[in-house]
Amino acid sequence: MLSLRKVVKSIAWPLFLILVGWIGILAVFYTLGQAVKAVEVEGNLIISALRVLFGLLTLVGWLISWWMLVKRLFRLILVKHSTENVEL
Repeated sequence: MLSLRKVVKSIAWPLFLILVGWIGILAVFYTLGQAVKAVEVEGNLIISALRVLFGLLTLVGWLISWWMLVKRLFRLILVKHSTENVEL
């Protein structure tokens, strides 16, 4: 049987990563907007390219954390389903 601590640990950590990822998504849009502004005002292409790169890395991190959550949830469902079948 699955313990409550294990279930909370398996779900809470990816949810935390997704929350951080959503903050990262907002950071992506903010950095992209700032990058466009930097090119228009300052003409500094290197700074804007670094901002875009940071935003894309944040987006990739968010997608990985989302995938981890989905994978863990399906694993928990499959383990619960398989243990119920064994007990029958």
